[in-house]
Order: sequence, then C-alpha cells, then structure tokens
Amino acid sequence: MPIDYVVDHSRNIVVGTGTGTVDANALASYWRAYLTNPEVMSCRRTLVDLRDAQITFTGSELSNLVQTIVIPALHGMR
Repeated sequence: MPIDYVVDHSRNIVVGTGTGTVDANALASYWRAYLTNPEVMSCRRTLVDLRDAQITFTGSELSNLVQTIVIPALHGMR
C-alpha cells in the first residue's frame, strides 16, 4: 500500500508514511483501514509524511472520499 501507518503508543500519535504513487484508490484503501482500527480511533492524532509520495488524486476525488468514507466513519465525532 502506498500509505502505511503505525500507532506510536508512547507518544499517543499515529505516524503515516507515503511512498510511490498515491491515487484516489490508494487513499480510499488507507482511510478504510485507518478509520476501522480501534487503536487509531482512540488516539485520533496523526502525522503523515508524504514527501516521498506522488499525489495523483484531484481535489474533487479528495472531497468525494471525505464525504463517502471519512465523514460516515467518524459517526459525528469531532
């Protein structure tokens, strides 16, 4: 997967790393895994390093993924 993450329990943060091509499908897969992980959801602090990634999704695709994956997964949490 072009974006991967680990939960750093000692710092109470999720650290993500992106490499290669990150398209809308890769971002969707990442968010589906991330947002269904109870450890991630209990922490809810994330730092993602995308310096080695080539972002190929559009703003419209990002908006669509937020609306269809992120917002429903949060169940009203802020």
